[in-house]
Amino acid sequence: MMKEQLQNNEWSLFSSIQTVAYYSPLGDYIMLNKVNETTLSEILNTDKLSFDNIKNISIINHEWQHWVDYTSTLWGMKKMVNMYNAYNAWLNGKESEFLHIKILFNEFKQDKYYYYYTQVKNKIYGNGKDVWKMGMTIGHRFNEDGQLNMKKPLLLVNFASSADIDIARVPVSIASMLECNAMFQELATKSLFIESLEENDKIIEILELDRYIYKWLYDPNMILYTVVTHLTANTLRINRPLMAIHIASIISNLVLNLPEKAIRQMKLPVTALLHGQAGVNMFSNRDKGYLFFLILENYAIEHPDKLDFVVDDLLKSSNLPNPMQLEEIILDEINSYTKTSAIDGPLNDLMMEKINTGKILLNIKGSVLNRQSSITTRDLLANKIDFPNFLCSDTYIDTEHLSINKIINNAKINGKIDYNEWYKIYEFCEPKFREFVEVCGV
Repeated sequence: MMKEQLQNNEWSLFSSIQTVAYYSPLGDYIMLNKVNETTLSEILNTDKLSFDNIKNISIINHEWQHWVDYTSTLWGMKKMVNMYNAYNAWLNGKESEFLHIKILFNEFKQDKYYYYYTQVKNKIYGNGKDVWKMGMTIGHRFNEDGQLNMKKPLLLVNFASSADIDIARVPVSIASMLECNAMFQELATKSLFIESLEENDKIIEILELDRYIYKWLYDPNMILYTVVTHLTANTLRINRPLMAIHIASIISNLVLNLPEKAIRQMKLPVTALLHGQAGVNMFSNRDKGYLFFLILENYAIEHPDKLDFVVDDLLKSSNLPNPMQLEEIILDEINSYTKTSAIDGPLNDLMMEKINTGKILLNIKGSVLNRQSSITTRDLLANKIDFPNFLCSDTYIDTEHLSINKIINNAKINGKIDYNEWYKIYEFCEPKFREFVEVCGV
């Protein structure tokens, strides 16, 4: 199977940014459309940033972060169990288990609330001097029959120009948090490179980076992915965009790692009362966009004039455990979820290998991020973790000679499958998943 066959990936959470690169959760691969395999090998084997490689390395780190979030957060590890349930259900051939396919794809849609809730009304671009205005409202989702589901509200952010012209309405979604994390890692990579330059070059590149950030933040086409940064900057009154992205990324990572035990003890800000029953329902539903808002509000209320952002203060303001306690609770919850929710199937050993990788990465990066850091190639090598699967512009994957039945039998016996065998399973199952989801409810 050639690489080009993989690019029609409608279930990718990041479909709007696929032209340069994207991460496919279902295929568990990073697609690099502008990088060949030779260049990738050079990048993965260097610790040095230069004018020649900084663009490609920052893009790779952006997509790498998506892989890290799917692999090592509590949300991501649960998603992984559900993904392998879908594969195992189809490979088992038991129709009674096919509901796991629908469960997974419902989650994919919920993670970004699909495109309906993101409405760009006027494509008015802003910048550091002509900033957007922002307000919040409550919306409601629909059930499978197209009726309003009043028990499942969602938090919406409205943007307008400085001249009060409506720009967009967008939900605070998991997709927003994932993209904030990835964008922060891309920008942190570029900032690290700039710090290594001579003073004259540094001044030029800092200005260029600022232009790049403002272009991203005030592009109506990217608003689904920038909303949590805007919300953070507005709530904490931050006028330094990179700081806002960093803090939004810290809170995003925390929300993606929040275990049920910690959520139950969370303090709710007084502003949550303004949302009435809708707020009660969003909290009861553990809506992650709303959890982001609650944690941000608690911090803003407790520290209205504090200039230095401190993670311990963030946790204390919402009555959450400290980072070490939080990590212990996260591991307990993923162990329990895996034990009670995973179904039997030929890919179970592969699933457990991925879950164990996630636990190691969680230990490396922590349940919250308090510094400009990323999972590096050195971290993976030191902990004997395989690199994520990369597909480059010249990648060729030969799966024609492979037999699904042989792969399944090998997986059952050896507990492992190689690079090509995984893609054989992916190309076999993905269209079947699509067809099954389409007929559900017909």
